Amino acid sequence: MMHAVVGLLIIVGYIWAVRTLYRKYDLVRKKKFESTNSAGVLEFATYEDSKKFEREETFANLGFFITIFPGCFLFLLGIALFFAGISG
Repeated sequence: MMHAVVGLLIIVGYIWAVRTLYRKYDLVRKKKFESTNSAGVLEFATYEDSKKFEREETFANLGFFITIFPGCFLFLLGIALFFAGISG
């Protein structure tokens, strides 16, 4: 039974992480859309705003990538633990 609880916690935690990081990723995409002019060029008021956006975009992309691809194995482990816990 303990395996089922641990597996369920892993599954819920993974879904929460993916959802949270996707929201961050979506906010960065929205900011990119809003900062793009009619010629398709990103415009920022200052250099610091540009660097801040680049950092946000890098961390959003990296966090989402790490959660989706390597993190999927943790999700599969959670599923396996859950079913191992309820079957035995």
